[in-house]
Amino acid sequence: MINSHPLLKAAKDAAWNGDHDQTITLCSGALAGQNPDSAQRIDLLDIRAESYIAQGKLDLAWQDVQMMHDSFDDDARPEFQAKAYNRQARVELVQGKLDQAIASAKVAAEAA
Repeated sequence: MINSHPLLKAAKDAAWNGDHDQTITLCSGALAGQNPDSAQRIDLLDIRAESYIAQGKLDLAWQDVQMMHDSFDDDARPEFQAKAYNRQARVELVQGKLDQAIASAKVAAEAA
């Protein structure tokens, strides 16, 4: 669920409406200057990665997945790990890496 960062709801709404450029702009702005907490950072990266996937920018989606994983250094809550590995599985699936996607999805399920 989207938590209290002021731009999260707007970014999610833009994504649901197919305005992925706006989603990416909102998430990037919030990540750069709004000082999100760990949960907000994971959500912003997750939403932005999904918009990158929708645009076919898999390299940028993968970078967001890596930033999600890097966030574990500060806060390794299981729900963060589950969300990051779930998004990783989604990127791998779109890339055609089925075996890797299944492995990532299993890790996500174990972390949940």
